[in-house]
Amino acid sequence: MTDLTIHLMEPDYSRLEQMAEHEGKSVNALIQDWIEKLLDITEPFDVTQDPIFQMHGYDSDAPVDLSI
Repeated sequence: MTDLTIHLMEPDYSRLEQMAEHEGKSVNALIQDWIEKLLDITEPFDVTQDPIFQMHGYDSDAPVDLSI
């Protein structure tokens, strides 16, 4: 495990303590949970799996080449 030190303004740390208390966790555990969630969602997004990307044309009077 690696240690990390951050400096917070007192009001920010107080809010962090309140959030941790509300969730029944220590500040350390709360931040570790946040980091784990952040790292889980940073997986590359595969646009080919997006339903909008997979749509086939639609009925429109717009020109095919919109730069015209």
